[in-house]
Amino acid sequence: MTQTICIADVGGLEAAMANAQGRPLHVDRQLASLLALTRMATAARSEQVLLGAAVHAMRKAMKVDRVIPILERPGQPRSPYLEATRQLAESIEGLNVDLAVLAKCRSEGIAAVWRGSRPKPNVACAPIRTGAQNLGFIYCDRTDRTAEFTSIDLTYM
Repeated sequence: MTQTICIADVGGLEAAMANAQGRPLHVDRQLASLLALTRMATAARSEQVLLGAAVHAMRKAMKVDRVIPILERPGQPRSPYLEATRQLAESIEGLNVDLAVLAKCRSEGIAAVWRGSRPKPNVACAPIRTGAQNLGFIYCDRTDRTAEFTSIDLTYM
């Protein structure tokens, strides 16, 4: 089921959701981050601003160590958005991105895998799509010191 709301009604949506849940909206950090990202998406004037907002929302909502939006354009190498420079880089070389996870994500949708000695998922990837067109990926990982990705995290992605 898809619900369409008027962007002008987003302010009222916060209060309605808070009342429906019986708790303030800020308690649910993932929903609050998603709402903030939705607002930013309607106002963003460049890819860099939108990708920066996506990184910020994912970090806040999922407590990840690294978030890398990766754009794919026909005939060009994959372009990762680097938070430190707030720019798209020319390639993903040197970023220690697991290419097998990207391939799994492209073929299966949201993917979560473990890397290293952990038996639980610490790498997650979700496709960035417009309709049926794949534009790239959101790649997230956590170090061995942090918790694994849960089904709730993957639903958020």
